[in-house]
Amino acid sequence: MNPSPLTKIPDTRLLSRWDLWTLAGAVALAVLLFTLWPRLPDPLPTHFDLSGHANGWTPKSGVPWAIFGVPTFIWFLILFLGRFQLPGDKAKAALLGHTMAVFRGLFGFALFLLGSLIPLVPVFGMGVFKPILGGFFALVALAVGFMVRYMNRHAPEEIKRHWKWGLFYANADDARLWVPKYLGIGWTLNFAKPLALVFMSGILAVVGTLLIMGFRAGH
Repeated sequence: MNPSPLTKIPDTRLLSRWDLWTLAGAVALAVLLFTLWPRLPDPLPTHFDLSGHANGWTPKSGVPWAIFGVPTFIWFLILFLGRFQLPGDKAKAALLGHTMAVFRGLFGFALFLLGSLIPLVPVFGMGVFKPILGGFFALVALAVGFMVRYMNRHAPEEIKRHWKWGLFYANADDARLWVPKYLGIGWTLNFAKPLALVFMSGILAVVGTLLIMGFRAGH
């Protein structure tokens, strides 16, 4: 009998070649910050509303901690989540680790790209805001796309039948509304149930309302 695709995935290493993307982003941002440092004002704008207007400032001495500390913390958090699998199933742990590594590397790069707004905006103006923000969202979409592609390539067929893109569970024959996650720890909805769609629609409506209120408050 042929082995499950899961068994072909090697044991998860702590780091991955995908993490080189995050490292490249950190190095590029360090070079940029060093180059522009003499031209930066004190304090610097470090937070912007959805229109691109600065609404928060940070002393110049604290900027390196902000633009390197936050992405590094998030990178370590994703690294931890990528190894947080129930014990006893090495195949699932390997799949989770490799899948999260794909996302971690590109998302880390995206975070450092977003951090480049802090030194770039005071020097080059708000014209760089939308291109950088667009690049950030494009990289996040690319990270999710590669993660889903990796999951679809390596997960066994019996799993892919009910787990759409390896992320969303949909099984009309399953009476449960909440099911254990296939990878990682926790529970998720059975999206084949109408109640799950109602639940998610309510959450999206609340989030959308809060975003609109924040946008209007920024004006």
